[in-house]
Amino acid sequence: MIGSIVSEGLPSRFGFPLAVHPHDGDTIYVIPEESDERRLVPDGALCIYRSKNRGDTWEVLTDSLPQVHAFQNVLRAAMTTDACDPPGVYVGTQGGHILASRDAGDHWTLLFKLVAARLFAAGGSHRPLAVAARQAARGGVPRSSA
Repeated sequence: MIGSIVSEGLPSRFGFPLAVHPHDGDTIYVIPEESDERRLVPDGALCIYRSKNRGDTWEVLTDSLPQVHAFQNVLRAAMTTDACDPPGVYVGTQGGHILASRDAGDHWTLLFKLVAARLFAAGGSHRPLAVAARQAARGGVPRSSA
């Protein structure tokens, strides 16, 4: 659950996916969900929220993310970043979509749609999905740390 200290400005206080900017610990990313009983993005719009001040204020990131009928669930370990400059941010949904941003969350690209279900439950962990997203982005979307 997102604590009340950082939840002001978010559409809900519940959400598992959380990532930290690799070069700026004050910058965090979160994907709120409706509740622990309804683990879907609020209002059917996939929005990623970024705070550059440890959760004091939030900006909604929606560029190229589905905003209509996008009843997605993003599990807690299915969001990650890379160490490039600017960092990439990667998200995998339980529905099999892998999304990537190569510019710290400003713009998003759908890398894969309907990824095989085996990526979602390897040994009870959802971490393989985030790893798959990062690897896919490295191979399928050229990145440079220069």
